[in-house]
Amino acid sequence: MPTSLFIALLLIFWSKDMSDEEAKKVIVVDLQMPFFSIVTLMVKWALASIPAIIILAVIFSVVSGLMGGLLFPRF
Repeated sequence: MPTSLFIALLLIFWSKDMSDEEAKKVIVVDLQMPFFSIVTLMVKWALASIPAIIILAVIFSVVSGLMGGLLFPRF
């Protein structure tokens, strides 16, 4: 894990333990990560989204079918 990212995450976790008055905002200005690692991460996200989209489509279809059956029973 890059040092700057680790420090930013550490500051974010520390700020959650502090009260609102003591909390400090953290702005990450740079993230040094190899280009192909970022591409690999984005491809993994894209592949992981496929099952999620399928699950959401099934849920939407079931809810639509139930609502259609309840509201328009003659069709």
